[in-house]
Amino acid sequence: MIIELFGPPGSGKTTFAHELSRHLRENGYKADVMLSYQQSTAQNNVDRYGMLYFVYRICTALVHTTYTIARSPIAQEEIDISGGLLKIIPPSRMIWRIRLWQYIVNLSRHWSAAKKSEDIVIFDQGFVQAIGSLAIFHGAANDALLSEALDLAPQADFAIRLMAPRDIVETRLRERMRRESKAERLFEARISTNLEAFGIFDDMSRILSKTSRSILSIAPADQASTKHCVAYIEKIILAHLLGIGDMHAAERTQLSDEI
Repeated sequence: MIIELFGPPGSGKTTFAHELSRHLRENGYKADVMLSYQQSTAQNNVDRYGMLYFVYRICTALVHTTYTIARSPIAQEEIDISGGLLKIIPPSRMIWRIRLWQYIVNLSRHWSAAKKSEDIVIFDQGFVQAIGSLAIFHGAANDALLSEALDLAPQADFAIRLMAPRDIVETRLRERMRRESKAERLFEARISTNLEAFGIFDDMSRILSKTSRSILSIAPADQASTKHCVAYIEKIILAHLLGIGDMHAAERTQLSDEI
């Protein structure tokens, strides 16, 4: 089973993914988190501005992508997905095109592995999030482009939208930027650009709600609400594993609205 989280940068996707995985493992499920990004949190005297670490990241990404291209026909499918999504919603700047192309190739590779796994694999950022990122960096993606991209992208068994107040997200983004190296900041979107994700994910959720895909919306604002959200999602997972998910569609909608 594949579960993907999506929502504005700073909405708590990675934190919730770990909490959900921990809860599921404690209750006897085999669950793993597939992280999208390992952030640099410190700089030393040798690499004061984080430039060496950033160059290392770029080189590692290029080596990995070259290896992927040289692999089996499955790798070509992963590359085609990435290229197709960027063709539909191309970012305005070349550096973002390169980074997101490589990121989606890597995401596709992990996604293919997760489809073969018997475990529950939780992506803190999956294809819905990737399309949202493309839209953020594109700057003018409309419903038609978003729908086309969502139709092309592989689908998770469940997509979970994390919602958080705008002021909290902005505070988290400022703190995240403070922890980043100066080199990393050069290639990151401005906070104002990231905050545009609120409208984009509203549009995407509206589009997805008109399809047959399983979309859940939660707002884990504190420890108590996070615990409630985790328990709610566990119920949905159990219903899916027992093959009775369709019987509880109305209940899912009601619970999601309550959360």
